[in-house]
Amino acid sequence: MTSKSKATSTDTKTGAADAAQPGEMLPAMGAAGATADAAGADTPAADAGNAWPTPTPPTVIVKGPAKGRWRIGRQFGTEPVSIPATELTNEQYDALVADPELLVTIADAPY
Repeated sequence: MTSKSKATSTDTKTGAADAAQPGEMLPAMGAAGATADAAGADTPAADAGNAWPTPTPPTVIVKGPAKGRWRIGRQFGTEPVSIPATELTNEQYDALVADPELLVTIADAPY
């Protein structure tokens, strides 16, 4: 009768550690393990540092008349002015849209 024993290896920093059997995963150790623990148990350690960047907010593009038009402390003319939506308050956006001399367009990134 043969008995199977788990192979062990020695890590110089942490001492004895179980060696992975084929097809078996071991928990991450060190900084990668701490990152995985902070990210959640279901997140692999390798993916924890590769978080997706936050999406780019939409942009408000405003064109004005040839003579120019001041609104919300900005000047608008025939050249389009791009304003990230996060820089505008609701009142500022409403003032731009309500002005009949301004052409206001919303563009999602990429634009």
